[in-house]
Amino acid sequence: MATTQLMLRNKPKADGSLPIVFKVYLGNKSKILTTPFSVQENQWDAKNKKVKSSHGKAREINETLKKLDTRLNEAIIELESEELDYNLNDIVTKFLTQSAGNKIKSTSVKDFFQQRVDSLDELTRFGYAKAIKESMQALFRFDKNEDLRFKDIDFEYLVKYENFLAKTCNNATIRIRMTDLRTLFNLAIRSGYAKKEDYPFKSYSIQKRLKMQSRKIALSTEQFAMFKSFDCGKFPKYTDTYKMFLFSYYVGGMNFKDMAFLEWNSIKGDRLHYTRSKTGRDFNVPLRAEALEILEYYRSYVRPEATKYIFPVILKNGLVDKQLHGRYRRCLRIFNSGLKFIAEQTGIDEDITSYVSRHSFATHLKFNNVSSDVISQVMGHSSVAVTNSYLKDFEDDIIDDAFSKLA
Repeated sequence: MATTQLMLRNKPKADGSLPIVFKVYLGNKSKILTTPFSVQENQWDAKNKKVKSSHGKAREINETLKKLDTRLNEAIIELESEELDYNLNDIVTKFLTQSAGNKIKSTSVKDFFQQRVDSLDELTRFGYAKAIKESMQALFRFDKNEDLRFKDIDFEYLVKYENFLAKTCNNATIRIRMTDLRTLFNLAIRSGYAKKEDYPFKSYSIQKRLKMQSRKIALSTEQFAMFKSFDCGKFPKYTDTYKMFLFSYYVGGMNFKDMAFLEWNSIKGDRLHYTRSKTGRDFNVPLRAEALEILEYYRSYVRPEATKYIFPVILKNGLVDKQLHGRYRRCLRIFNSGLKFIAEQTGIDEDITSYVSRHSFATHLKFNNVSSDVISQVMGHSSVAVTNSYLKDFEDDIIDDAFSKLA
């Protein structure tokens, strides 16, 4: 059965106070549930798990904490009585539902942001957690009020925040920051921390200029030939970058994360079977001669120790999830830096990144008259609209030729 502990979190806020939280334990795992309150360390009675009477609002806070503690344990007991397997997330969901029904929930925007980050970390979604944390930090660079509440965020507030971001951020980043805040507000409403009538995004929408797509970069067939001409013998440091980019292209635009964790048991003869990490979709793609040649190169690759992975990204066994994520992120930065070097050396006037292989693969199919429906299926997209966002527009001479054929 799960157990709970009321405690101070050891992450002080800007004013030096420590958040009061519940820590829920189940098996060998635990999860933090934030409360709306924080106190100075000397205002907390660690033995009796309550705020000391010297605090001006001790009685009010302690009564609310007692109610929250009761409801949290009621949620656990109810899950136990259902005689079904449950996890920490089930406890949280049950607790939030009960609390919403009793209308006692209150929290700051920052604490709710942090709760979201902690939840994503626990789910090992470290990249998304980092992005949400960056959005949280951006909001509180704009607004220094650590006790900001969702009801304080209205249309005027959002406009001012957008203008603040515009001083230092490009359109894509602004869109991410505003979208993350909108998502958080929706989660707060569903969890009972915010009221539907306070939702500011009914009147405010992310401006059209924020929805502008970044320029789609795909190598032309000529540029792709230039990339392939790179001399790894002259620059051996960039061999892995060169071969992994080509492998990505030849197997349908596999993203770097999937390559980083690709295992040898995914190779079945002349076919590749893998599950895309981003969507969970299974792929079964043919391995062209170029891809097989690259795989053959890595079969004899010298490593510090034998691992199950094909490419030299994860070089050690026994790494925990956070270490694996950190290693993948560091290697991605190195990979993108290497691509820029290769582009410079081969005369490609484009800012090549890991995703260019995916855009190039899709665009080359398009230029070879493969329909968007087929490309969509090959790439595992949820719709043709998603596929079209990958495709580079036809060059002017192709457009001109099409116009010349009009009657």
